[in-house]
Amino acid sequence: MDKPFPRKEIYVHTLPNILTSGQVSAIDHGRLELNEELRRYADAKWEKENQKDPNSVIPSAFMVETDENSMTVHCHGTEYKYLLGTVKMAREEGTSDLPQLISDLSSEIMLLTKDEMFVLERRLGEATQVGIRRYDIPSYQNAQIWVDSIMPGERDQIDLNDGMWDMPGFARWSLMREFGLRSKEIGQIFYTGFARGFEVSISPQFNGFARTNLTGEELMARKVDGDRLIYRFEELTELFASLGKEFKRRDLKPDVYGRIPRTTHDGFRIIDGCLGNLLSNAYHLNGIERYTQLKAILKEKGYVIHEVPTGNVNLDDLN
Repeated sequence: MDKPFPRKEIYVHTLPNILTSGQVSAIDHGRLELNEELRRYADAKWEKENQKDPNSVIPSAFMVETDENSMTVHCHGTEYKYLLGTVKMAREEGTSDLPQLISDLSSEIMLLTKDEMFVLERRLGEATQVGIRRYDIPSYQNAQIWVDSIMPGERDQIDLNDGMWDMPGFARWSLMREFGLRSKEIGQIFYTGFARGFEVSISPQFNGFARTNLTGEELMARKVDGDRLIYRFEELTELFASLGKEFKRRDLKPDVYGRIPRTTHDGFRIIDGCLGNLLSNAYHLNGIERYTQLKAILKEKGYVIHEVPTGNVNLDDLN
């Protein structure tokens, strides 16, 4: 099988320069035309397994244009159940070589504290059914259901004129909601690249970071629910070295409070797209030497990392 799923393979594009809000945009090209086989499969799976879960209209990225000064994401509109159906079909068939690969438009923005720390959260059982018990950077998926849930007090703090298509605006709201922050406590949204992995997620995500004027201790006190750890960004090499190790291993990297990550049946895991995010952020925040070290560790762990060049990228080609 040429494209087995899951597999430890990640496509990573690191932007040549850090981009700010005005340099990143998404374009709506209208409703996505669905492959009939995938549509029937996803509808049946949703009816059987997710009937009580909320569906939503979502953006679906299909092409990305990048250069030194901009990133433009071309999208169609679709529904969340077809994104989830794509992952379920890949898992059931054991391959990502599907009739159609449905993507979304999620921005995963790493919040970096005043003392250079960031948070990882363990995914728990939920409607996504994807990546359970693995760690990820907390973020909401761009979706109309979340735009509709924005409270008046939150909406007054953000510019979200383009709704679910507004990449930096939605990312800012996501950080506010995830961490219990006010907009003024979050600096600019910076984009550093995008990634598509095939160990868990299949769908690409758009990556970056933002700074907050809170310390790590203050940030963790804001929202105490969820299974969260907090690490110093300078400790990424030790964190990556812990991948695949078991809970009882002494060399499993604890967070700043000494808490040990929980593990899956195959050890400590971080979501594939999140690994791509950390790579691109490390490149821009720490330099190419740290980026190269981290990439080498992932290779030792069995990952294949493809570096996606700058230019026009058809996301279906990243498979």
